[in-house]
Amino acid sequence: MRDTIKKNLQPDSQRVATIKICLVAFLHACLVASIAGNIFAIWLEDKIHLDGAEIGLLLGLKGGVAIFFKPFFGYFLDKLLLRKHLIYLIALFAIGTGPFFQFVYGPLLSISHEVTTTVNGVATTTTTHPYLYLTAVLGGLYLGFMFYAGAGVIFSYCDRYIRAHGGTYGIVNAFNLAGWGVMAPISGFLYVYGAIYTFYFVSVLAFALLGAIYSLKVDSFDVQDLKESDKDSAGKKVIPKERAKFKDYFKLLKNKNFYNLILFNVLVVVVLYSQHGQFGRYFLTFYGSDTASHAHAIQIMAMLGVPVSVIAFVLSIYSSKVIEKIGAQRAMLILSFCVALFLFVAGLAGQMHSRTIIIISRFMFASINPLVTVAVLGYISSYFNAKINGMVFLLGFHLINNFGSFIESPIIGKSFDVYGFGHTYMILSAIVISGGVLLFISFTFFSKKLVMRHLETKTS
Repeated sequence: MRDTIKKNLQPDSQRVATIKICLVAFLHACLVASIAGNIFAIWLEDKIHLDGAEIGLLLGLKGGVAIFFKPFFGYFLDKLLLRKHLIYLIALFAIGTGPFFQFVYGPLLSISHEVTTTVNGVATTTTTHPYLYLTAVLGGLYLGFMFYAGAGVIFSYCDRYIRAHGGTYGIVNAFNLAGWGVMAPISGFLYVYGAIYTFYFVSVLAFALLGAIYSLKVDSFDVQDLKESDKDSAGKKVIPKERAKFKDYFKLLKNKNFYNLILFNVLVVVVLYSQHGQFGRYFLTFYGSDTASHAHAIQIMAMLGVPVSVIAFVLSIYSSKVIEKIGAQRAMLILSFCVALFLFVAGLAGQMHSRTIIIISRFMFASINPLVTVAVLGYISSYFNAKINGMVFLLGFHLINNFGSFIESPIIGKSFDVYGFGHTYMILSAIVISGGVLLFISFTFFSKKLVMRHLETKTS
């Protein structure tokens, strides 16, 4: 009887496990892309008629509210390891996306009042949205939990799952980016046909995601004698014998590598992703302001998603090997200056009002984006104990990104309105260059020379 139980609990082969977890990453990316991609910001401006600062508030608050979920998610991730409770919960919440946008989010934002003020005999009429802040909080709670906080859970879970089966996160990340690429043209066409269909498509994808999650075989990693039978297995490296304790998390406050990770996120990654939320609006400025020109621009942007996703897919497949070879620290430094170059080129496009240059910058973003998460996960796996990897990723990477987005998105949105897209991108480029220099100094003078895993190996 015992042998039969062991046989039924045997994990999938590396190939089968990779296919299954890549499918989970792909489907989750598809539904996130529909909400967090360019279409969402365009919908807020085109259909709800919000300005850049208001859009930045909604984008930022989604990440801001998600901050409160991250510590709990990180704690339960490290406790649950490969158990699927959290990712089931995220998929179940995603099912309600379509009804939420149609009956709650959209109607509340659509309520507006015109206010007329007179100064020195000159009357000025402005449009206000009385339920903007209420909707921002509701959207932050729902979307922040499901997408912003949920994305960190999915990323961390996929990384641990694939490494437990002897693989690397690069291939999973490739399918994650492929999901974004596939959804780009689909979201564009659905938006032109009817914006609400994009959000209901997310609900459909959520059902498929539930099925993919159900197919993952993880019971074998909870059987102690199976874990102990192979001391050199890949699973042992990511499934520690001891579970994390609260004192392990408090030790992060004294870990210099943790602060290096935060520095990279605040001055580089947050800037990269905060601007991207409104890149679609920037792209539309290179075309006419009428409805037909907007529809044409959205279709062009959607079609660009295909070659962009191909580039990102190929780069991500090989990213883990490249980053492992050059080291996570060097990879993060290189990425810092690549991000600065991308922002400079995007700003140059605005200065010259060149459609060609803005398309080039879109391809540059596609080349940078697949390397960011892989580099961060490589840094975490090398410099931190495996039993707290979930918390480090959600706090040091995702929470900082959400908090930074909450602060920076409204500021960047306001800067777009006041100074224009081109000038703002030039300023952001200078900020990221400064961040790269500070990161280099910190890595050189304030970084531990040996990784925690190596230290533990020597003392064990």
